[in-house]
Amino acid sequence: MNTHLLFLFLDGVGLGTPDPAYNPWASASMPHLRALLGGIPLSNAHSRVENSRATLRPLDATLGIPGRPQSASGQAAILTGRNIPYLLGGHYGPRPNSPIAAALRRDTLFHRFRQAGLEADLCNAYPAPYFEAIQRGKRIPGAIAMAARAAGLPLHTRTDLLHGQA
Repeated sequence: MNTHLLFLFLDGVGLGTPDPAYNPWASASMPHLRALLGGIPLSNAHSRVENSRATLRPLDATLGIPGRPQSASGQAAILTGRNIPYLLGGHYGPRPNSPIAAALRRDTLFHRFRQAGLEADLCNAYPAPYFEAIQRGKRIPGAIAMAARAAGLPLHTRTDLLHGQA
């Protein structure tokens, strides 16, 4: 049996009201995504959508921790399955600090897929200046890119994207 998983993550995007006047996702033409979700638009009108082809689960980005959710700790929580903001005593971001980086190096979805002998890929492409800034020590990769690299996955380039490999 050939099974595929597409994990689509949009950082900082919430599920809003089903009213298109306030929520562009409610009326956006997304035929493939809507088909996967059984025709249901992206909004907070549905607490959860699950069918034979897809599952949509709204998440509470605070994870029960006071304060504004931040990218690094929130993404690390999703990737590791652990409540990173709780473990840190608060939200942290936008880039991973040392404790978050350590968690991302140990055990993430990317690691688990690879250990199970499954293929995994980060379907994203980064421009050359991104890699140059990391090499010069001027930029720290975000949590998702850091986790992918730690699991041995390549970070794709603009060239990869242009050749249909990202």
